[in-house]
Amino acid sequence: MGELMSKPKAALPVVRWTASAEITFYDPAVGATRDFRSLKQAAQALDSRAVVACLSRRTAFIRSLRVPNISPQEVERMLSVQIGQLFPIKAEELAFGFRLTNDVTPEGRLAIVDAVPLATLRKVFADFAEAGLRVEHVVPAAFGSALMAQKLGAMTCAVVEVAPEGLAIDIIDNGELVYSRIAPATEDAETIETEIARTFGISGVQPADVIVAGNLDLPSAQFRPGESTLALLAGADIDRLGVKLELPEESRKRKQQKEVAKTRLAVLGLAAALLLCAWVGLDYSDMRAAAKKSDSAWNSKTARLKRQRDTLQNGLNEMQRMATPISRSFEPAQTASDVLTVVGQGTPDDLWLTGFSFERGKPVTIRGTSKANESISAFLEYLSAQDRFRDVKLVFANNGVIADTPVVNFSITFHAVGNIPISEAQKKGVKA
Repeated sequence: MGELMSKPKAALPVVRWTASAEITFYDPAVGATRDFRSLKQAAQALDSRAVVACLSRRTAFIRSLRVPNISPQEVERMLSVQIGQLFPIKAEELAFGFRLTNDVTPEGRLAIVDAVPLATLRKVFADFAEAGLRVEHVVPAAFGSALMAQKLGAMTCAVVEVAPEGLAIDIIDNGELVYSRIAPATEDAETIETEIARTFGISGVQPADVIVAGNLDLPSAQFRPGESTLALLAGADIDRLGVKLELPEESRKRKQQKEVAKTRLAVLGLAAALLLCAWVGLDYSDMRAAAKKSDSAWNSKTARLKRQRDTLQNGLNEMQRMATPISRSFEPAQTASDVLTVVGQGTPDDLWLTGFSFERGKPVTIRGTSKANESISAFLEYLSAQDRFRDVKLVFANNGVIADTPVVNFSITFHAVGNIPISEAQKKGVKA
């Protein structure tokens, strides 16, 4: 997992927004979480006008999936086309962000995608503006759980916290938020443990440690930090977190500003390059005047060396042409022991080899005796299927009797690949 806990220039208050009137905010100035009945009441208690808007779990969607291991810009273009297939809302009615993790497998890179209906996002900005607050970032509340898990070193766990909508359960796997749900509100420890187990099962992550955030009481939990996940979002670099949600017009404006900055930088770079080229050109003209005096001598010497090189190269090519048939003649691709080993491996149980002839440049001859014609046929098929041999032929198969037992005497010939005479190797196009 990439580093998430990076301090921005100043920690901003985090305000959790819900569709209902219940508002919770964490003020880093005093290190405390407070609840209010409206945004206007919360704004009156805040010293800062700039805040991080934190969307409740019922407001934002979270989805983990594998994407091709490509650049963030290409992933954004791909998701903009497919986002409507990931969530139960039309693509044109959604605003989304995504986080690319360091988890890369042959199936692709793990991406955590967050989304919110555009109508909801516009209402968030409108509500905060009406309360006199300026929204710097919009981020789903569940990502605070991933930050808390990283801080505590629990890379695979469940983070449980009481939220306005009910019992928030977030599943963290390898340090990344992979699933989030809201269970019915309850204070019964056994019921909470059952809901945690159910959430692990739904997410497909093996049950692991449990972190209880805020004031929730769960004796079986392995971690009880005693603070809200909102506190972690107050100290996070939202830009590096990669899950910031924006209105389409704001996203386009930001990208246009980025393009303008890139264009301005490119123009400045071009101007600097032109000045450098002018300086180099003046310097080069002086050097070229001096160099032209010796060009003729060097050109003559270079031409002579090229002719010598071509002569040597032609001689080398001729030697390589002659070496090829010689190498193929005196270094056959297969030895007699190699051929006999392959032949012996495919000999049926009721077939015996009585003769084996392997000579340089001649077909290999095998003689043997079998109790049945079928065994000879099977042996012949085995030899024909070997890449080492070609032109496998049955020379004869004669019936006979040995000690009152009917037998079949046979002879097979084939060509061992690479076993060719010098005269054949020199022929153009010979299959070795």
